[in-house]
Amino acid sequence: MIGYFPLLYKDELLYSTIARYHVHSGKTSFKTTISELFGKSTMRAVIDFPCNLKDLEDNLAFNRLNSEVFIKDHTLFPLYKPFLPVERANIIKSKLKRGENNNIHAQIGVTANRIPGKSYLDYCPTCYQEELEKYGEPYWHRIHQVPGVLVCPHHGCLLKNSIVKLPLSSQHEYVAAYYAVDNTEETKGMPSEEILVKLFDIGKDLYWIINSDIPAQPINYYKEKYISALIHKNFATPTGRVNQKELVISVMNFFSPELLQMLNCSIVKETENNWVQELVRKNRKAFHPLHHVLMMRFLFGSVENFFKGPKSSEPFGKDSWFCLNPAADHYLKRCVTEVTFCINPKSKKLIGRFSCSCGYIYTRNLEEGDELKKSRVLEFGPVWENAVESMIRDGKSLTYISNALNTDIKVIKKHLTLIEEKQYLHTIIEDKKGQKQQNETLLIKREKWLQLQRENQTLSISELRAGSQDLYFWLYRNDKEWLYNHSPSRKVFSRNTVRVDWEERDKVLLAELKNVVDNWNDEEKPIRRTIKSISMKVNRVVWVDKYAKRLPLSIEYLKSVAESVEDFQIRRVKIAIEHLAKGNLFIKDWMVYKKAGLRPDISIMVKEVITQEIEKYT
Repeated sequence: MIGYFPLLYKDELLYSTIARYHVHSGKTSFKTTISELFGKSTMRAVIDFPCNLKDLEDNLAFNRLNSEVFIKDHTLFPLYKPFLPVERANIIKSKLKRGENNNIHAQIGVTANRIPGKSYLDYCPTCYQEELEKYGEPYWHRIHQVPGVLVCPHHGCLLKNSIVKLPLSSQHEYVAAYYAVDNTEETKGMPSEEILVKLFDIGKDLYWIINSDIPAQPINYYKEKYISALIHKNFATPTGRVNQKELVISVMNFFSPELLQMLNCSIVKETENNWVQELVRKNRKAFHPLHHVLMMRFLFGSVENFFKGPKSSEPFGKDSWFCLNPAADHYLKRCVTEVTFCINPKSKKLIGRFSCSCGYIYTRNLEEGDELKKSRVLEFGPVWENAVESMIRDGKSLTYISNALNTDIKVIKKHLTLIEEKQYLHTIIEDKKGQKQQNETLLIKREKWLQLQRENQTLSISELRAGSQDLYFWLYRNDKEWLYNHSPSRKVFSRNTVRVDWEERDKVLLAELKNVVDNWNDEEKPIRRTIKSISMKVNRVVWVDKYAKRLPLSIEYLKSVAESVEDFQIRRVKIAIEHLAKGNLFIKDWMVYKKAGLRPDISIMVKEVITQEIEKYT
């Protein structure tokens, strides 16, 4: 039983916690750490779907942590579970507890879809710094490793690659985030503000799914909801026949080809098998969560709207709707029971016609979404008309009446004209010109943004945005021009760092590499000379991996001295025979095989070298 195990942080990968445990416990061998935690040293290090979690639970000397917590809060399974058939989701969950990781990716559908996994473990620089200050150590966030999450859903900044390349080079290696950050400055193309906002929203959608514990659904659950929404948005006939061409073009225009390409979700209009078309067809395969997120955002505005919106298949829900007559005593109460539907002949959109017993009849476009919004008022009814006449008799101005009844002044004037024509009223009406009421929410948001700048006068717009991303993005969507005119001007930073002389660096590195190769130590256990093993000796793995094109001399030299498997076997043979000869033994083939650690199925070339080398000592 283990008496100590690190506290798991919010949104932390279990892989990250085990890496921190390895560092905290002072272990030098990953296999020792794995054996201590899982009871066996053969367990592989897995980023997304680790298995045998019940063994880990049983080895902990306290019960605050269990396999259910590990799976729900510290793996990527909750992201994929909602989009799997119920039976398959249960099988995979059992494997995570008591099974091997041999085919989980295939069962989930990760290997079959067209969205590749990430090439590196990613991190958010702002999260990294905050965790360093708060906990004294950073950690790997699971949301940052999700395909499609290119922007941190907490800070709105682009994620960076660490030095940990995926898939892992070692099956048993657990790398702590503290030691894996690449601080080398890279010049990356910054996406446009519009794309950055959309990436931020998509990241928040994926974060919402992974933290909402959504259950697995029947195979056609999502397709049916998509088809229902497509019918209401006039992308499909009432029988469910989808206008695929129009749908594909609309999705591409909604997200933009550039954004879809960044997400590895590009759409080729000419093909009939793109992910948009497949999502709304009868299909038994599992789709990547990112595809679902894009479709939900296109049809419902957000993932949360999809899951928390009306469950009814009726376009506007069922039972009752709000009365929007400000003059009625039942204003904003659900007392409207009559609704009819029609298609707008011009826009081809679905329109609902809501009739209240007070005579107030209004329409609402299905795409409005908000039940408290209306498209048009068809009839105001006697209750509303009597309220207008009463306020006129009391000497109220048109502006007052307009505000009280939430109605445009022109409508009030038109109604009064009708009254006068019918000789219901002969009062002279004076229109007091008043200032239009400004949107209260907009004023509050503006003042918050200005106050934020007053309190942080040295911060740039990027730093202000990182600290208050919800406020910034709200103003960006609703008051973009004002935001740009009332924000700090973008700072132009002068680099005081000396520009790297890559030609000189290449020459220095080449000398270091030659020195290492010339003094390659094989006195103990021979090590194969590969590009990675040689560059590790001089602590330049990142240079060789990421900046190979800038180091032509070094790379060419590494390729020339790197050993093939056969070359390495021949070198081991020669070393083994030299050692055996020192013991004045009559050298046999089997002695060389054993000493050099060779298998029987070596190449003919290696066998010939063994024969030739033995003959030198006989």
